[in-house]
Amino acid sequence: MRRGFLVLILILVAATATAAEIVRTPVWMTIHGSATCNGAPLFKGDEVRAYTADGLLVGRFTIAADTSEKYGFMPIYGDDPQSAAKDGAIAGDLLRVVLFRVSEGTERPALHMTVDPLVWKSAAKSLRIDVMF
Repeated sequence: MRRGFLVLILILVAATATAAEIVRTPVWMTIHGSATCNGAPLFKGDEVRAYTADGLLVGRFTIAADTSEKYGFMPIYGDDPQSAAKDGAIAGDLLRVVLFRVSEGTERPALHMTVDPLVWKSAAKSLRIDVMF
């Protein structure tokens, strides 16, 4: 019984670690495009994520189809000027795009992006970025 409880706690901690929260601020940019992993489509539940260089999760798009070679429109949130804490990207932040492979519970870095480096800036229109993981 005790061992089963410990396993349940570990599963919950792992699920929480992979589902980091994003602060939705009133400032954002949006990206979309094609995405493949080792030349194959992404799977349902996989996530395309965006992080700042200091590790803050600022964007996430979950693949809803069984397989897809497209992602987006994914908002990437900027820092809210009304809050004291850094809760989003700031002008000039380099963004790191990764694939969270839900079936493996691992993140894979982008191997190639059509916009590299990706720098955060507030934008009124969506930016197309094709990504290979």
